[in-house]
Amino acid sequence: MKKLILISAVFINLMWFTIPFSVAQIIYTDIEPDTTITIPSILDAPSQGFAFDLDLDGNNDFIFGTTYFSYGNGNKARQSLISRLSGSDNFVSGACLFGDIFTINESDTINSEIIWYGVMYFECVYYIYPPPPSCHFYSNNTYICLKLVKGDTAYYGWARIAADANSVTIKDYAWNTVP
Repeated sequence: MKKLILISAVFINLMWFTIPFSVAQIIYTDIEPDTTITIPSILDAPSQGFAFDLDLDGNNDFIFGTTYFSYGNGNKARQSLISRLSGSDNFVSGACLFGDIFTINESDTINSEIIWYGVMYFECVYYIYPPPPSCHFYSNNTYICLKLVKGDTAYYGWARIAADANSVTIKDYAWNTVP
């Protein structure tokens, strides 16, 4: 009987260590020094941008951008934003032109239940009549949710920023390698 208990105990211990575990692996990137891009003060000046490779695979996944441009019959627009790169299936949380500003705190969970968009504006003002909705999202220390899509698999991450009426500062970002 003692031999059976000993063999059972060894078997249970071996089983315990061979069970597959799903452990989150967070890949963190600190922007040092923090990168600030400003909205141009001159109409139709070159736009500014900061593209970044969230998953470090050599391809940029998202871009922070600023612009002040004219279009059609003297209309103007002033914007700062984060956007997925053209042709990607990546997403960001919130889109203040639609009334959905969604940011997270350090202990919040990022998952598929978040409302995802292709772009999130921090400052968006159109100088036309009648004016469409404007957007003013200012914060000193905000986490924006990111959804990175590779094939049929979604991975989640965040970017920490500061935004005001004239600029966006990118501080750091991270993603979880486990879907």
